Amino acid sequence: MCEKFDEVLTELGTGKWNLIYFISSSLIYLLFVPLSMSSPFVIPPLNHTCTEPTPAVSVTNSTKRDQCFVNVLNDDGDLEITKCTAWEYDNSTFSSTATSEFDMVCDNAFKRGLFLSIKGFGSLLGDPISGFLCDSLGRKKPSSIFVAVTIVVSIAMCWVPDINVILACRFLIGVTAPIATHGLYTLTMEVCEPKYRSTVGIVVAMPWALGVMAWGGIGYLIRDWRWLLFSTALPFALFIPIIFLWDESPRWLVVKGRHKEALKILQKAARWNKSNPVLKKSYSLSDITESVMVLFRTPEIRKTFLLACLDFMVTTLVYVGLSLYGMVLKVNTYLYMTITGLMEVPAYGLAARVVATFGRRGPSVVGFFVSAVSLLSVPFIPQEIGWLVIVMTMIGKFCISGVFMILYLYFTELFPTEVRGRGLGTAFLMSNTAGIVVPFIVDILGSWVPWVPSVIFGISTTAAGIGTMFLRETLHQPLYETVSSLERDTRIRRMRSKKADPKTAEEEIQLQA
Repeated sequence: MCEKFDEVLTELGTGKWNLIYFISSSLIYLLFVPLSMSSPFVIPPLNHTCTEPTPAVSVTNSTKRDQCFVNVLNDDGDLEITKCTAWEYDNSTFSSTATSEFDMVCDNAFKRGLFLSIKGFGSLLGDPISGFLCDSLGRKKPSSIFVAVTIVVSIAMCWVPDINVILACRFLIGVTAPIATHGLYTLTMEVCEPKYRSTVGIVVAMPWALGVMAWGGIGYLIRDWRWLLFSTALPFALFIPIIFLWDESPRWLVVKGRHKEALKILQKAARWNKSNPVLKKSYSLSDITESVMVLFRTPEIRKTFLLACLDFMVTTLVYVGLSLYGMVLKVNTYLYMTITGLMEVPAYGLAARVVATFGRRGPSVVGFFVSAVSLLSVPFIPQEIGWLVIVMTMIGKFCISGVFMILYLYFTELFPTEVRGRGLGTAFLMSNTAGIVVPFIVDILGSWVPWVPSVIFGISTTAAGIGTMFLRETLHQPLYETVSSLERDTRIRRMRSKKADPKTAEEEIQLQA
């Protein structure tokens, strides 16, 4: 059955109807760059000097402790260490940051990590919700509603005067963003003609790389953190009218038994694409289990789900970690951000060509291992050749960026339609645990021993590469619609590998069914 809908998409061809979703997905990736990569320009670590209380004895050394405490004379004339209550900040790089505006230093320094991590906490809620909503309500409704909410909240957040409300907005964005992106990406893949799926699955995310690269330049030009976020968020308000052009995924409608609605949408697609396919309503699919536990009930889907959790956790950990690593390496923040984005552009372009030729599994495994080797080499590089550390870090970023987008496409194809939303959503839920801890790995461990984060990232990518080797290849394979059809075909493939007669193996499976 999984071949039927792909045949319909082939007859429909690719035209204006499909391009709406391709462009929409691309714009969403561009929108989320400032929301995800804001910390280097919004909450950077700043040199600060204590101004209150006025120290009675000047402090000559410049340790971090001296920026938080001063020596003052008490009533008895003795020196007493007192906490600072006000600071003067080094504004040579930034004209205004959330760090200085809200005094996120000393006892409040944890709020810098919280600013970044709280979006991940929101995603812990948003990711499982996204899977449930996309599988139960469809792809269009959740995506359209939460895209609009994310845009509105990101614009409003720019002018909120209270740090606690800003953190609440960041948490809300963490909830809404996964629902918007996962649903729209899934919808895009489900309406994509099979022969273009490999390329489109990677290329629609190319604006993310372009956005990261441009983010460094925009940050250099706009040094006020509020105007910086506002200038990058406001243009996407124009994106909201595009939402009204979306249709529900006809593939999802077919799985849900809503054949008339699916037929109507496919007829619209045929008109827009100026094609004349033969559309039939002869789809018959088994009942769908709504519980997430379906991801654990059978061997193949259980293996796919667990490895999806591992792979997305590792790629999130390493991708976000290397994006923040510039603060530890003490390099120019704007240049480092631009270079990391520059690494992603060829990574995505190469990934799009590689997956179309060599499949998904092999390139993912190679990318993990090359990233691991480059990152594990960092501790052995002498300090006097620091440029080599940057080179090894960029190789790791190049590889993990390409792997990230391959995996997004790969697991969209690995999960059957009936659990695709839940599978991806729950896997991304697990990945956000990595997104929560990575700021502390980079900011705290990295400040003590700069190469420790690199070692953690290298070991993690090694584990993910080994795990990915156990997944099946999906190149030139149709998307499965149900878990039962996936498990049945998996058993057939395994029995064929053990028997000389493939027909005998299939007949035995049919008898077992």
